[in-house]
Amino acid sequence: MNVKIEESWRKRLQEEFDKPYFEQLVTFVKNEYRSAHVLPPGHQIFHIFNACPFEKVKVVILGQDPYPNPGQYYGVCFSVPQGVPIPGSLANIFKEIHQDLGKPIPTSGNLDRWVEQGVFPMNSVLTVRAHETGSHRNMGWETFTDAVIKKLSDGRENLVFMLWGSYAKEKIALTEDVGKFYRLEEYAGYAWTAHGRYPTNTPGWWGGAHPFALLDYTIVHNGEISSYDANRRYIEMYGYKCNLLTDTEVITYIIDFLNRKQKLCLEDIAKIIAAPFWSEIDSDKYSESERQKLKYFRNVFSSLLITGPFSIILGFDGGLMALNDRLKLRSMVAAEKGDMVYLASEECAIRAICPVVDRIWSPRGGEPIIVKLNEKK
Repeated sequence: MNVKIEESWRKRLQEEFDKPYFEQLVTFVKNEYRSAHVLPPGHQIFHIFNACPFEKVKVVILGQDPYPNPGQYYGVCFSVPQGVPIPGSLANIFKEIHQDLGKPIPTSGNLDRWVEQGVFPMNSVLTVRAHETGSHRNMGWETFTDAVIKKLSDGRENLVFMLWGSYAKEKIALTEDVGKFYRLEEYAGYAWTAHGRYPTNTPGWWGGAHPFALLDYTIVHNGEISSYDANRRYIEMYGYKCNLLTDTEVITYIIDFLNRKQKLCLEDIAKIIAAPFWSEIDSDKYSESERQKLKYFRNVFSSLLITGPFSIILGFDGGLMALNDRLKLRSMVAAEKGDMVYLASEECAIRAICPVVDRIWSPRGGEPIIVKLNEKK
């Protein structure tokens, strides 16, 4: 199919133009223009491609739908023509820039000056019926813009991707390597924590994303906390506010409360949140002084016992701690290779990073693995 678009883009996207889905998309869009008021005007659908050739792109800003009000959208995501009032979504972007960089908030919502510098603002969907947000979703535009993102990710180095809105953020996976997307090679550190999937029991939004960070702590967590309500009520008595709809938030607050406020060490914290059963405490496994200490923890901090299947990896200033529930309903695996220690809820995650290790093991339920910089425990 012959599409009128800037040459550098045509060379890279011609294979998309020749695919059946694009032919169906064109038929749909043409019918829409004939039967309804569709934005933008037809000759502006690919305006951003014509204004910013492939080789010029430095920053990709991805939005969702075009503005649905006539006179606003002309083919550049978030931008409006000169003289048109600044839409709320663009005003929020300007406020973020002002708060972050101290730049004055512009009086115009026209972003052509950005485009001239290599900024490529593109919607996931390139057309819309006037006053009907989302009316052209799932008609083929997403497949096309996915291909555009993939071409940029594969064919350009040192690009910056900025994804506004949950709909646009779903495109993160299109970058071939998430590490490349977040430019991890530019970071240095002695400890790294990561989580490999969306939440399963709570809303999948940025506030509940892992690692959950607070002060010097980060938490990644796998499992379901059945004691969430009791834990939350207790921790909120001490000034914590649990607003993010995730049990991982509560775990982080519990550890902060016990470590920073109660001055307890990580070994003792593990004995509180994954406390041994009373029958185990009363057995010959512990000395009398240890039994008294465990009984004190269970009586004083009973509402901080975390029940249900879980595995937790805590990052703190100077190291990591791994802990799973006392019944070991969720797995925990540790491995060593040279001076490196790996912790994960599944062995395959460790093998993906380090296929051959010196030692690999699984701790008992409720048994913490605490690793400190230049020190192993």
